[in-house]
Amino acid sequence: MTLSKILNQKGYGTGTDTIDQLCAYFGCRVDELMEHLPDEDQQVSSPSGTE
Repeated sequence: MTLSKILNQKGYGTGTDTIDQLCAYFGCRVDELMEHLPDEDQQVSSPSGTE
């Protein structure tokens, strides 16, 4: 159920304890479980301000 919510409900937030439990269950690291994909409508500027 938690995985379905994470996948299908935009903006669904889960705690780090849940992420930890999922990693333990699947025997993986966090970066193998998820990745950050910025929203298409969000502009991300570089920290140096060069972009």
